[in-house]
Amino acid sequence: MKSRLPILAAIFGLFFSGLVASRYVGRIPHRGYRQSTGVFQLPHKRTVSLQGKSVLRRLYREGHYQRALQLAKEFLRHDGENPGMWVLRAVFHAAIDESEEAMDALYQAVHCGFDEPQQLLQAPEFFELRSDPRFPLLLREAAASIGDRSERGNSAAAGIVEGQSALVTERNTTWDDRAHVLVTTFAEDPQGRRFFPFRKSQLQDPVITLVNQWISEGTAAGFRGILYDNRDRGHSTLQRTDFPQLAFVEYGPMARASGVDFGAHPELCFNLPTFGNASTAQVGDVFWCSNPRKLMGDQVSRAQVLNNWRRDQLYCFPSHQDFCVPHGDVFPFNLPCWVVSEGSSGSDQPFLRAIALCAASFRPEVREFLETRQLLWQTVQWLMRRSWTFVESPADYLSGRAHAVVFRGHELDQERMVRMAHDLTTDRVPAQIILRVAQEDLPLAAETAELAALPETVLTGATAIGRIHRTRRLTRRMVVDVGNSGDFNGRTLTFEWRLLQGDAERVQIRTLNNEGSRAELLIDWHDPFQVPWNTDLQTARVDIGVFADNGESLSFPGLISTWFPPTGRRVYSDGKLISVDYLSPAAEGMYADPVLEPVRMWRDIYRYEDGVLMGWDRFGGDGQVDRFNADGRQADPGGEAKIVTYQRITLPSGLASLQYSAVDQQQPSGPLKPGKQDSL
Repeated sequence: MKSRLPILAAIFGLFFSGLVASRYVGRIPHRGYRQSTGVFQLPHKRTVSLQGKSVLRRLYREGHYQRALQLAKEFLRHDGENPGMWVLRAVFHAAIDESEEAMDALYQAVHCGFDEPQQLLQAPEFFELRSDPRFPLLLREAAASIGDRSERGNSAAAGIVEGQSALVTERNTTWDDRAHVLVTTFAEDPQGRRFFPFRKSQLQDPVITLVNQWISEGTAAGFRGILYDNRDRGHSTLQRTDFPQLAFVEYGPMARASGVDFGAHPELCFNLPTFGNASTAQVGDVFWCSNPRKLMGDQVSRAQVLNNWRRDQLYCFPSHQDFCVPHGDVFPFNLPCWVVSEGSSGSDQPFLRAIALCAASFRPEVREFLETRQLLWQTVQWLMRRSWTFVESPADYLSGRAHAVVFRGHELDQERMVRMAHDLTTDRVPAQIILRVAQEDLPLAAETAELAALPETVLTGATAIGRIHRTRRLTRRMVVDVGNSGDFNGRTLTFEWRLLQGDAERVQIRTLNNEGSRAELLIDWHDPFQVPWNTDLQTARVDIGVFADNGESLSFPGLISTWFPPTGRRVYSDGKLISVDYLSPAAEGMYADPVLEPVRMWRDIYRYEDGVLMGWDRFGGDGQVDRFNADGRQADPGGEAKIVTYQRITLPSGLASLQYSAVDQQQPSGPLKPGKQDSL
């Protein structure tokens, strides 16, 4: 009997805690916190909140708990159904010992879809809440929500593709909070689209004749199950009459009112494989840019683009002024997840046609194989790059021209492309490259503060890596591993690494194992140089490609780009930086993206003694001279050296400026509790 007492006590304790917690849940004023909102407004709301979270985390680390709490409340008035923001609010309440309010905020987070109980259990911020009898039930509710949030996010009724129309509405569009995108869902109408794939008048075209024959024979999949999405409101669109079997995305009134139907909007994607285009660009101000470069400059957009690529979404954009005289090649990174056509409006048309015909040419079992693995458009891109008019050998395919940042429509060989698609079988599908950064140089002690404001690590994905060379080092070192790459038919892989664009004297690629799955990349600073296959243009980007060889074919590449901002003229001697002059750009007329590279109005001259860096002198455009020690602190002849902090400031013109200030010493703004910096 005595041995049963602890068990009975434990059972009673669990029952009592559940009873208390359930009563507590019953009195949470959910209605006062939740707010309904149009689904097409959610991307903006969540992006604002996402940007706000970084500010809140900084305030928290600095000990400004009350200020962080007030800001969190403001963000929740703007976006009251954001579970992550409710968790942050709970953190701030807990930091000022408001346990009741912290529990209330956590229940609101779970109510809004938070489903990561382990995060709550392991967070040191909630250590004192663990003794609350309601906390175990909170964890159980969060655990019960695992999977529910995605189900709730996809609970809208799928739209039916009727004829050639796939209509985007608030009823078939939901928000995926983890991927930070809207997802519009469609289902095929089993009775719909019994059209011939082409009009009779089109059969004079030899490529269309081939594809039509294959579809009629049943050896090609045709256009069913894929979507075409035009986002320039018909400015440069495929014609419905040319593709009678193809479903065209249309936008309902609420979607049009939100603007997602015009321009590059990676915050909206589809459940079906989708290709599309937006023959638009930003013009008329200091931030002029093509759609791809605009997306490269924003952290959220970059993540959405890579996410959508994994979801089998492919878009074509014109390069506009980003790849032409007099500006040169001004793209900071080379991403494989879209097609950028050389030129302006309409230059995307040959690519749209080629993509559509290629997708239709796959054998039904191959299309199913690719779609199941969300590799349809990657395989289409692979075939396009293998079938360029100038690609006649594996060496041509491994060249930088075949994987350039911008493509030319007249170099497409559409007949070759569709024949290769139709000949492809499931046992000949190429391997898939998966990139992973294994090692990378950390900032030097003297540049830690500056690189905190202007990081070098911009993009890290499975198919693309992007870095900006901002370190004072001559050479950036990175070790990239592709050992997680795989072949769908279980074949052994070897790997080919190629310098696609850059000075071979300034780039070293050292493979670190026999199969070549791991390589050390040593990339020296590059001043602007000529584009190898278009010598009229200059570029400031080095591209490296890695390809998997399964014995049958070379894969689609993984791309690693390093951008060297041409806003500062650098001088090195014997591997040491002598000066950086931001008052004199590295190349006259060479443009640098103002979003990624802010204005700096100074020139640094470095001081050495016996080859050892002693510091540098900074000459401002206004004649002011500041002296810095080797550790990056500002020298003060009358006292101790001062710590320097850097901050991006928006100028009246809208451009960003990097500015710095010196303080006697860093003083914490409040008492930091143990573990806080690690958890958040």
